[in-house]
Amino acid sequence: MIILAANIDAAHRRKILVVDDSRDFADTLAKLLTQRGYEVRVAYSGPQGLDLAVEFEPEAIICDLVMPEMSGYELARSLRGDRELSAILLVAVTGFVTADAERRARRVGFDGFLGKPIEGDELVRLFERLRWRSDHKGPA
Repeated sequence: MIILAANIDAAHRRKILVVDDSRDFADTLAKLLTQRGYEVRVAYSGPQGLDLAVEFEPEAIICDLVMPEMSGYELARSLRGDRELSAILLVAVTGFVTADAERRARRVGFDGFLGKPIEGDELVRLFERLRWRSDHKGPA
């Protein structure tokens, strides 16, 4: 479930990739972000997300941590290990919110960490706090 109550600043039509094996979650989040002015693409697996990251060149990726084939942790390692993709902002989302999951996510290179359901104000605050790719120097 996703609750986005507040509008996200979309002054420059930021590009966001949503990667989640839950089609309902990914499609709902993509629709809400699109309504707020973002240009959004969706991938339903880690490998598809990696391919779309190369093709779409997003400024941010919102990625589930627990997926078959390639976990969000593995996707983050691949992105951070690729010079062309390493500056993309990575936000982990998971229904399994634990301190260990957050530590592990940050260790592999995620910049932000959110539990499902995502609350609109929480997502807005996270994007306000994180720098976009043009300013980004690595995990905050």
